[in-house]
Amino acid sequence: MTSTLNDLEVTNILNTAKNLIDDGSLNLVLIQSLTKFSHLGLDKVSGGLISVFNNNGEHWQYFNQTICKISATEEVDISTENFFAYFASLHHDLVKEYIALVNRNVQFVYQETQQQLNRLETANNGRFQITTSSDPKACYVAINMHGLIPAVEVPTIKYTYTDGKPPCGYSINEFPTFSVTEDDISKFANDLLEELIYPLCRFHKLPITGRFSIGFPLTSVNSVYDSLRFTIGLESKHQLESYSDILAYTSFVLNRISNFSFLFLFELKKNDKKEKYKIYQLRTNYFKEKVSQYMTMTPDFQMRREAIGTHADGPYTEYPLTIYMCGGKLWGEQKGNIICEAKIKVHTRQFGEIPLIDSRLTLQEKRLIASCFTAVAQQASIVHIQLGNVTTHSGADEIALPNFEQLNLWKFNLLYGPFYTKGGTELFFALHQFKVTLIFNAKKYDEESILVKHGDIITPLINMSIKDKDFLFRENAYEEDDSCRDKGFDMQYKPRNKNSMQLNIDDEGFLVMETDYICCTVPGITVYYRPLNEKYSIYEIDYWTEKDPIFSRLLRLITVCYVQNQKSSILFKPYDMEFTRFIMNLPQEEGKSLFQKAVVVIIAKKQNLKKLFADFQKNIVSSDGEIKEKQYHFSSEALWLGYNHKLESICNALIDNALGILLPESERLTFKESTELTEGKTWTGILDEAKTKSTGRGM
Repeated sequence: MTSTLNDLEVTNILNTAKNLIDDGSLNLVLIQSLTKFSHLGLDKVSGGLISVFNNNGEHWQYFNQTICKISATEEVDISTENFFAYFASLHHDLVKEYIALVNRNVQFVYQETQQQLNRLETANNGRFQITTSSDPKACYVAINMHGLIPAVEVPTIKYTYTDGKPPCGYSINEFPTFSVTEDDISKFANDLLEELIYPLCRFHKLPITGRFSIGFPLTSVNSVYDSLRFTIGLESKHQLESYSDILAYTSFVLNRISNFSFLFLFELKKNDKKEKYKIYQLRTNYFKEKVSQYMTMTPDFQMRREAIGTHADGPYTEYPLTIYMCGGKLWGEQKGNIICEAKIKVHTRQFGEIPLIDSRLTLQEKRLIASCFTAVAQQASIVHIQLGNVTTHSGADEIALPNFEQLNLWKFNLLYGPFYTKGGTELFFALHQFKVTLIFNAKKYDEESILVKHGDIITPLINMSIKDKDFLFRENAYEEDDSCRDKGFDMQYKPRNKNSMQLNIDDEGFLVMETDYICCTVPGITVYYRPLNEKYSIYEIDYWTEKDPIFSRLLRLITVCYVQNQKSSILFKPYDMEFTRFIMNLPQEEGKSLFQKAVVVIIAKKQNLKKLFADFQKNIVSSDGEIKEKQYHFSSEALWLGYNHKLESICNALIDNALGILLPESERLTFKESTELTEGKTWTGILDEAKTKSTGRGM
């Protein structure tokens, strides 16, 4: 929580907990960093504060004595005490104002970035998401890379290059091989900063720094596992808008790529000690190309023009087309003919097909259009960048660029409801153009009035990504009704279970909605469930204390495999390749007991699993990218139940060994082909049918 210990929230916590503290049931410990926020981001003195609240009874004597002993061992210098006391006693209102300004600027950058991204079409907008903290007082905006990991795993098909091209290139993998390491993601994040984000910040003269903390008066960025966190400072509105442009541009050019693996192509070099290391030259060149395009598409910025050769995918494919960019303008040349901006057209949702010169296209949108062309990615041969489908008309007199917006997601005006609050009030939600509108007593309210409860965490709906908002509403049991067309909606989704979404109006007038409930929890792990119908539910697994995103992804899959191992009739299918959510034919009560047993066993054996995984990654992929299969036995034939085909032996061997750590040999089931257990239907058919029938799909 980004707050101070004299905030109203802390007072409310103490008042709520008073009876438990007085009777000795609760020992409340509050920890406050004093390093940045507590002295207006000056970063002059480091410090922290621990406040302990208990009744000093016999049960808490040892704890209190230990705290006192630690305090006496390392006494605080009197000048340090005076420094913090000065701000706390005389300027606490100024400290709160400082935090409020940072929170406000974070929300501004986040909303400005989302507004740009929400209008755009991307190949996979889940790979790189712009997110912020679930804390309403968030102090950073992040580029979250959770979806990147499964996209760049080493596949079974390997491409070999000649003529000086990179020797190690891969296609997108259909099976999880868990070959990506934390170092791979860390190296990518560093290259993204050094070769794309920092140059764009320098271009805008932005005072960004790379500092591993929060609360500074100027924006800083640091890499935290699979995310880049931008802690926003007190910059001007113009500077904040530039940060928003850069974040939107970065997310767009990365998510736009349909085959992302080319950014992980590498060449092997040797240092002075003859040790091998990887050079990602293609990735570096691609990022530099995007920086150059951003600059050339900025008006009044004079530099050499950018030229990209391509071929038209239309009736004139035999004629090469060259795209030029300079000074904020884009034009083409084909067969010696110059095709100006007035002859280049792009399709927009709001205005239809308009020329690139149209003033209704913003500078940011023109930059994004230009970024879709690439000469670098063509070197990889296996890459398809969206917007490469350029069509020429009328003997190369015009160029038609394919639409660069996202037309499918929330294109229609959809109505969800009726839902009911605990007091019986009827509510509806309208989803259109990436926005959620609450309809209550014939009045409309925007997203700022809605909070989403996920277990014990409450997040403002406006801070959620489009992907998460989509999941929030779509995945439920609905009946379709198209009789609402006369009211301006394309389709209405009526919940089969009126209580599937819990709704409450809190004391401050916010609507609190809840669709996902805690199934079970142990320290470090929470499992949520969402009932779809009487037979199928979605289970979400969160190993929230495990910081390694690669290992955490494996743990989530192992957890479901362990649960399935307890009962052969259980089916599961991953909702996505991140292995965060799974669709299962498992009722809540039974699921609670099975998952509780699974997570307790996994926590107890976690270090053994981590050692297994480290050994696996060390031996499965060699330094030159070759897959090595050794040291692992293989028995399971159809563990990967989400697909008709069998899981590759590499992943099966890893899961087999993991289950061997968790289960005695006598308790392990033999996995059978899916058709033997589902009366002639495949696993995929059963689960796809359940998902289609039980969820509202009209987007």
